[in-house]
Amino acid sequence: MRSCIKMPALTLAIVILAAASSQARAGTQLLKVCRQITSKVSLDGSLEEWKAAAAIDTEKEGKINVIRNNKDDLSAVAYTLWDKGNFYLALSVKDDIHKNDAAGGDIWSGYSVQFAFDPTPDDPNDIFNDYEFGMALTKQGTVIWRWAPAMGRVNAAKACIVHRGGTTVYELQLPFTEMNFVPARDKQLGFTFAVNEDDGKGWCGWLEWTPGICGYKDSILFGRLILR
Repeated sequence: MRSCIKMPALTLAIVILAAASSQARAGTQLLKVCRQITSKVSLDGSLEEWKAAAAIDTEKEGKINVIRNNKDDLSAVAYTLWDKGNFYLALSVKDDIHKNDAAGGDIWSGYSVQFAFDPTPDDPNDIFNDYEFGMALTKQGTVIWRWAPAMGRVNAAKACIVHRGGTTVYELQLPFTEMNFVPARDKQLGFTFAVNEDDGKGWCGWLEWTPGICGYKDSILFGRLILR
């Protein structure tokens, strides 16, 4: 097991701004298919129902903003699904230590997942309708939190977070009404996620699909899910 080494603030700032600047210049977003599901998704810590979902592997298409020895220190594969009423998110996260002693809106400072949406990704003028959430397994149990546009617990959402050995499985069911989005086939939804790291000595970095949440809030940098 490793002790977590915090990146200097200047180093983090350079990493964040360089990544954001590069993608902004490219003018493109990462795209991933989000498949519709007609059967029930069981939130039980098993990813059997997610086999048909497209995987987002941070080792292949994400950004690593944490010092680590190898991918077993921190790595994640995420999956998304949808039905007429809900968005579903699952992650399988590898890490040698799981720690989150925070509560409420501070859950980001421990081992946790943040995820955010832009329901109108094709409208560059609509910058005040982004939605940011997070979930974590804490000493108080499973917490689902929203930071934007209004802070508070998300009582309409459901989640199951199970930590076994060196792997934590997250499963989430989030009503589309919580992000003011009406789903339809071929419609696009701005989306990204980040996994925060705490190896026992406090928050020390994160990994992400795209920038836009941690350190640099900008939905223009989100990826996009294409509903199919």
